[in-house]
Amino acid sequence: SMTTTLLSSPPTYTNEKLKQQINENKDNVSVFLTGQGLTDDDMEIVAYYLLRDNKTLEHLYLDNNQIGDQGAKDLVEGLQKNTTLTNLCLDHNQLGDQGAKALSEALQKTTTLTALILSNNQIGDQGAQALAERLQKNTTFTYLYLDNNQIGDQGAQALGEALRKNTALKILKLQNNQIGDQGAQALGEALQKNTTLIHLLFGNNQIGHQGAKALGEGLEKNTTLTDLYLDNNQIGDQGAKTLGKTLQKNTTLTDLYLDNNQIGDQGAKTLGKTLQKNTTLTNLSLNNNQTRDQGAQALGEALQKNITLRDLHLNNNQIGDQGAKALGEGLEKNTTLTYLYLQNNQIGDQGAKALGEGLENNTTLTYLYLENNQIGHQGAKALGEGLENNTTLTYLYLENNQIGHQGAKALGEGLEKNTTLRGLYLDNNQIGDQGAQALGEALQKNSTLRDLHLDNNQIGHQGAKTLGKTLQKNTTLTSLYLDNNQIGDQGAKALGEALQKNTALQILKLQNNQIGDQGAKALGEGLEKNTTLRDLHLENNQIGDQGAKALGEGLEKNTVPLSPEVLLHEGILRSSSLLCEDIPRGKSIQNKDFNTFAQIVMLDSGQFHAICMDTYPPVIYLNEQSKHLINLVHAYNSDQSKIKVAYTFDAGPNPFCFIQQEYLDEFLQYLQYFYPTTNDNNLHVSVSNIKNLSPIDLPIMQDALKRIILTRIGTGSKILVKTTMT
Repeated sequence: SMTTTLLSSPPTYTNEKLKQQINENKDNVSVFLTGQGLTDDDMEIVAYYLLRDNKTLEHLYLDNNQIGDQGAKDLVEGLQKNTTLTNLCLDHNQLGDQGAKALSEALQKTTTLTALILSNNQIGDQGAQALAERLQKNTTFTYLYLDNNQIGDQGAQALGEALRKNTALKILKLQNNQIGDQGAQALGEALQKNTTLIHLLFGNNQIGHQGAKALGEGLEKNTTLTDLYLDNNQIGDQGAKTLGKTLQKNTTLTDLYLDNNQIGDQGAKTLGKTLQKNTTLTNLSLNNNQTRDQGAQALGEALQKNITLRDLHLNNNQIGDQGAKALGEGLEKNTTLTYLYLQNNQIGDQGAKALGEGLENNTTLTYLYLENNQIGHQGAKALGEGLENNTTLTYLYLENNQIGHQGAKALGEGLEKNTTLRGLYLDNNQIGDQGAQALGEALQKNSTLRDLHLDNNQIGHQGAKTLGKTLQKNTTLTSLYLDNNQIGDQGAKALGEALQKNTALQILKLQNNQIGDQGAKALGEGLEKNTTLRDLHLENNQIGDQGAKALGEGLEKNTVPLSPEVLLHEGILRSSSLLCEDIPRGKSIQNKDFNTFAQIVMLDSGQFHAICMDTYPPVIYLNEQSKHLINLVHAYNSDQSKIKVAYTFDAGPNPFCFIQQEYLDEFLQYLQYFYPTTNDNNLHVSVSNIKNLSPIDLPIMQDALKRIILTRIGTGSKILVKTTMT
């Protein structure tokens, strides 16, 4: 271990790879040493070579390592000589109380540190007490994350005492510890005097109604806290009632999370009364409680008078028709609510009818979630009538109900007149051909709907034919989901004909639909002329070689940069001819123009990701490793002054890299350098001269790459059996 006097000389322990990485990154504002299996000994190197006398470092990420108490002590030694570090991230390590005590000294001796992230360690009461003692006098520290540790009431009490005197802390995270009522009481008392804390995250503890009462009393006098998370505790009706009463006086809290707290009607009633008077709360979350109709009625009455609430979460409760009726009446007069979540309740036709009537007059609601209820065709009819007059709702979620073909027809009639709805989700509703036909006919008149989800609805070729006919003229629908139906070849033919003329559709999902070669051929012919479709999903159908060939030929002539997420069906690989998705790309392959080909591939990948992020909800398929690989490829190409590598991605975070044979060995060296593995058997590549690689300013990601599969461009589409693919 190091001492302060040893900071003047290098540590005896060596880790050349770590030293090299530090040397390459020491002038950066942020340094990432995440997930590299670093131990206490390695922290001597970090303290000496990175922290000591560094003039640029502001953010240091050491999360997901094996750093224990001694390593924390060494880091503190380095911090004493550092004057720039503001954020230190040490979550997911093995720090205990002694490590937390050592880090608490950093709060006393450094004047720049503002954020300390210690989530997911083994810190108990003593560690929390040590940190709390330093917080009493510290005037710069603003973020402290202690979630997922072993802190009990004593540690929470110490933190509460610190908050009474502290004048800087803004965010305190204490979720998933072992804090009960006594700890909550201390923090509640602190809220009465604290003037800086904005976010208090207290979920997943053991707080009952007494703790909730103390927190409520704190909120009566507090003038700064905006977010309070108390989800997954045991406050019950009594705790909710106490909080509700105090919130009638509070003027700053905007977000209150009380999910999974055994709150029934009595607690919800009090919260409803609170909402009639409160003028600051914008988000109230009561998911996974025991609220029934009476509680929902009180909340509905509150909506008639409340002027600030935007989000009301009531998923997974026991609300029936009477509760939904009151909420519908609330919508008629409310002028602020934009999100209403009622998934997985017991709402039937009468409740849906009231909500539909509420929609007729409401002018603010944009999202209505009614999945997993008991709504039939009568309820759907009322919602359809609501859509006729409503001018603000943009997304309606009705999956897993029982609306049937009559309900779909009624919703279709609403769509004919509606001018704002963008997404309609009707998966698993038994609408059949008649329902699909009605919706298809409605879309001939509707000019705003973009996303239509009809998975698992017993739709056959007749329904698909009507939808196909509509798509020939419709210019707004961009996504059509028809997975798990029975459209067969005839339905696929109709959709293929539609693709020849349609100018808007970007996503078409037809998985598990009994489509054979004839249907695939028609879809392939559609692709030849289509200019907009980017995703076509045909997994789990009955497409053979002839169908795959036709689809491949269609892709060759298609002029759209189709995304790599086009899944023809299980086992078909897009190789050789299938890579020629657009004319420029096809020509670049024929001319062996890798530079043009690479630019098209990477531009396409970026455009597709942008589209996925622009949908609602966003489709997030790139993770941190994916983004790191993107940066690595661009940095490598830039360093080489030539595009040697191109990337795209599968239906997830896994990258596909294109590289010419002559540069393969060199790029593999970079991959193994930036993605080292603790298992030597994972990457079977020959790597040499790593020290001679050009320096690239990127962090190393330990074990981020599980395997490399080297392939060559094939001769066309093939159906691979699963044994071959493994």
